[in-house]
Amino acid sequence: MTESERKKFMKEKFKNVTPEERNHVVYDNKLFDFTGMETLSLDCMRILIAIIANVEMDEEPSLNFKIQANHISKLYGLKNAKNLCKSERAQKICDKFFDAELINVKEEYYKLRIVQKVAFEKGYYYMKFSEEFTEFIFNLQNNFSQPVLSSFKELSTTNSYLLWMLICSKLHHSAFD
Repeated sequence: MTESERKKFMKEKFKNVTPEERNHVVYDNKLFDFTGMETLSLDCMRILIAIIANVEMDEEPSLNFKIQANHISKLYGLKNAKNLCKSERAQKICDKFFDAELINVKEEYYKLRIVQKVAFEKGYYYMKFSEEFTEFIFNLQNNFSQPVLSSFKELSTTNSYLLWMLICSKLHHSAFD
């Protein structure tokens, strides 16, 4: 992204996300038809789950979200809150998000990019989800799970996040609070 593209991107309207432990993380069970979530880092999973927990199904779908790194650190009880703000780590998180793709092999190989653009500036992660991923999140079916965001706090690996999501989807639970 060139500097002028970055400036234009940063001027777009972003929905500010403030994660709260009582927020529910809604997952459509169709998510498990896809592979690729395992390519996200633990930090990416934490950010993505906090954003998904703030999506209101009744509202107009938004592609753009921003989330403060310190809020993520506080929510998950990370010892060194400044780590998510360090430019080298923030760059890696942005790169992981940008490179992440979900692949559905059940539908004759269908790829879905998670983010269209991502940036880190002044302690905030700015994301523009792809239209397909946004549509996917906002068009949940009746068959979904709703664990509470605080249920994810103690998980410490990407695989533990994926396993928790899979368990929730298979149990069709909505009462994890």
